[in-house]
Amino acid sequence: MPTAPFKSKYDVIVIGASLAGLSCALELKKHGYDVLVLEQHNLPGGVATSFVRGGVEIEASLHEMIGVGSDLHPLRVRRYFEKLGAKIDWVRIPYCYRFVSGDIDVRIRAGHDGDYSAPSLDIANACGDPDGKLFQKLMDFFALCHKVYQSANSVNTGGKINKLSLYFKHHDFVTVAGYSTKEVFEAFKFPQKVIDILSAYWIYMASPIDELPFTLYGYMIADYFGYGPYIPAHTSHDMAANLEAAAEKQGIQVEFCQKVDKIVVNNCKVQGVRLASGQEIAADFVVSGAYPNTVYSSMIEPKSEVPPIANKTVRAMEVSVSVFSVILLLDASADELGITDYATFYATDGMDTSAIFARGRTDGDWDYITSVCPNVIHKNASPEGTCLYSITYLPGPDAFEDIDLEHYQEYKGRHVADFLDKESKRLGVNLEDHILEIVVETPLTVSHYTGAYHGAIYGYRNMMNNHAVARTLTKGKEYFIDGLAFAGAHQICGDGMAPAFDNGLLGAQDVMAMDAKRKGAKR
Repeated sequence: MPTAPFKSKYDVIVIGASLAGLSCALELKKHGYDVLVLEQHNLPGGVATSFVRGGVEIEASLHEMIGVGSDLHPLRVRRYFEKLGAKIDWVRIPYCYRFVSGDIDVRIRAGHDGDYSAPSLDIANACGDPDGKLFQKLMDFFALCHKVYQSANSVNTGGKINKLSLYFKHHDFVTVAGYSTKEVFEAFKFPQKVIDILSAYWIYMASPIDELPFTLYGYMIADYFGYGPYIPAHTSHDMAANLEAAAEKQGIQVEFCQKVDKIVVNNCKVQGVRLASGQEIAADFVVSGAYPNTVYSSMIEPKSEVPPIANKTVRAMEVSVSVFSVILLLDASADELGITDYATFYATDGMDTSAIFARGRTDGDWDYITSVCPNVIHKNASPEGTCLYSITYLPGPDAFEDIDLEHYQEYKGRHVADFLDKESKRLGVNLEDHILEIVVETPLTVSHYTGAYHGAIYGYRNMMNNHAVARTLTKGKEYFIDGLAFAGAHQICGDGMAPAFDNGLLGAQDVMAMDAKRKGAKR
């Protein structure tokens, strides 16, 4: 491990040059903190990265993201990069998705700049709407989603929330906060077909609709359906590379190939970190990209400094999903193979999200898969005469708990064969006949590369008894060691690449709140 020219002490050390870690560092630097970012790999990004197979750069994780918006009406992620002076070549995906289940086969167009008429019309037509009443009901539904979206963006400042003000200024948001997505669907008296179509994105939120808080669902859907999904033309690593360049430009020290082994604590107060090389670096604050489960169980030095309530609290938080993805480089273009859709959600055995979720926590067949073909919207995603195609399910970490190394390859191979068979039959083409390169990502892959607890990619699961609104209202109660904060999917904003930036900002705000408290105590 190379030796870096470290100072004797920093204000803040950020563990991990992920999107959240780098945005956290940039926010702290803006407020005058001396920041060091330590990354265990030789490049930034965490799961926001790419790899090369057969001479082709392939996206490792991102399917699509919210929060971008158009040039004329930029949303928070686009605005964030513009403020940094970073130029991301964004590609808009015109369709939210194609959904296939039983007798349903529908493509849902994305709206522009908060207009929901196109997706409402597509869903209404797919379900039968002779008098136009279903279209209007869908427009009303999306209007509610948009109110949730606007309120969430307004209150997500990281500061203390005035509950009375929240009630009067964001009444609709407060009203639905205690309801699941399924309960809101039922309140609108939607036909089952509409519910099935609207439920398609549940997999990206990692909870079945009867457990999924509507505040989270409404927020995501308002953005996806009203503004459209986007991807960076040059893979998600482009975002990470631009953030890292901005950090270096602003005087943030970013060091690669530096694995943090321990967070040194004395008298329940952060002292700094110890690298795997044994070198110690002092700091007043540490922001960890590693999950609290990992930090409290194995990274605090000495272990006696971990308050019992810390382990008790994180063990009560259910870790969300991981990933199983088969990524293919095929020897023909998307047109030649008859692939017409960027993203397809395929429910092979009906759309009972609770049953699908339960099966995803076992080693049985997974019957809800997402396929993505970047070449449909971005012709240069791979060389001419080829295309990229991924088939993905997000299983619970439990699905891999009892798989030993002896049976791992067999287990992995069984699911790969099942995915290829399902998609080949749906597409009407034998994908195996066209494979140039194949890469399989599993929870073990994620755990090995990032060190994420149980290979989780989505932080803690958002459920009715533990979701972003509740965690926001009790903000600060998840911290047990003075000077230790967190930035990653396990932060309040949860899963996805767009929330990663918000999670980084929240980590920075937590540091500043602790710092203010310390300075107040000294007066």
